[in-house]
Amino acid sequence: MKKTPEKRNSLDRLEATALRMNYSACNMAMIVILPDEKSSLTRLEKQLTDISLEALSSAMNLEKVDVKIPSFTAEFQQELSQVFIQMGMKRMFSGQAELGGMLKSQESLCVSKIVHKAFIEVNEVGTKAAAATAVAATFRSMPAPLRPPKAFHANRPFFYAINDNTHGLLFAGHFVTAD
Repeated sequence: MKKTPEKRNSLDRLEATALRMNYSACNMAMIVILPDEKSSLTRLEKQLTDISLEALSSAMNLEKVDVKIPSFTAEFQQELSQVFIQMGMKRMFSGQAELGGMLKSQESLCVSKIVHKAFIEVNEVGTKAAAATAVAATFRSMPAPLRPPKAFHANRPFFYAINDNTHGLLFAGHFVTAD
């Protein structure tokens, strides 16, 4: 997915900087939170338990940003059968399951396993993007100098999340080292 303008914010309380990159043609964004050099990913993740990503995103400012994020992939798999059994959904794992309507034949059918698997791949080594900003026109004898974009170079461990603006958090993790 192509990314659109970034939102960036210094998070003094967290001792971190956050970047939000909206994906084009959908309602999702990737949020990357980079701990300051004097801080750590472990400290940041402990503090993030008390912070809403939506509130963090709404506090960000639109700015031009030079972005460098390492390529990475992450996978997660969890067997959830015991969770469903503990929630009281035991019958679907037994001979008393009533799932036969899912088949054309009258074979007995039950659930043997429930597995959740998630996968993310970030394959852009660096992205340069600019955000739209409001401009007020004034008369000047010389043009105002252009400010260089701020740098967001994820060159140390960081937290990331994929957020859907309608449904909330879809995926979260952290990057520690390049493989």
